[in-house]
Amino acid sequence: DGTVWATPGYDPQTGMLLAARGALPAIPAAPTVEHARAALEVLRALLAGYRWADEFSESVALSLILTKVARHLMPTAPLHLLTSPTAGSGKTQITEAASLIADGVHPSLSSWPGDDDEMRKVISAALLAGESFICFDNIANGRTLRSAALDRTLTAPVVADRRLGTSETMTLVNGATWCATGNNVTPCADMVRRVIVSRIDPCTERPWERPFAWTPAQYAREHRAELLAAALIVLAAHLRANPGPLAPPMQSFGDWSRIVRDALLWLGLPDAVRSQDAIAD
Repeated sequence: DGTVWATPGYDPQTGMLLAARGALPAIPAAPTVEHARAALEVLRALLAGYRWADEFSESVALSLILTKVARHLMPTAPLHLLTSPTAGSGKTQITEAASLIADGVHPSLSSWPGDDDEMRKVISAALLAGESFICFDNIANGRTLRSAALDRTLTAPVVADRRLGTSETMTLVNGATWCATGNNVTPCADMVRRVIVSRIDPCTERPWERPFAWTPAQYAREHRAELLAAALIVLAAHLRANPGPLAPPMQSFGDWSRIVRDALLWLGLPDAVRSQDAIAD
């Protein structure tokens, strides 16, 4: 309903206990669209050093941050893919920043498995361990992403699998935020509709040599409370305003579309889901 619980202690309405390490900046009890616009600029400052290949890519990067913060509100969420023409463009930095803002820790980084059976094992192991942020990092250059196991997982709030080495079936709650990074990587087949893509184009052959005042991960560590509060204000203000659907709901990701996608559209940003158009073409 747009209420933010930011006071350390027990919340009788939700039955949850907040044991915070440090205080958040003040969050308005009834944040307005003006509060949300100011908060959005705080989040955009984190990504100020990036050059985007299209108008949708910044929205996808911001969506990853908001999705990680609000993932518990939605049964499913699309995979966020960050890709670029060359190495050193800052893709992993964005995934690290999203995890640091939401959880205060670095994300779990995995390699893209060699086949679908290995993918199934990776998924089950990660969910069994309670991983909340899973990133397939540094996928091989030019790879086409295809995985029936991951397709099923992205659209399933609960995943059933056989426990390794036994005939026992285990049921795993899928509350994770899924993302991937790689150079010139493209989803295909059924994965196309389950992925939104941020394309980074630093417009240089040696992007790792670019000077930056800070890296996103460093900035997220040093300004975590401010960035987390900003994400909460954006989400809360939109939920409280309840402007109604601003785009047709994304199939299988209706709650994500309403909570995250529409929040960015409400603030005037391009539609992150339109990043799928180039993949589909």
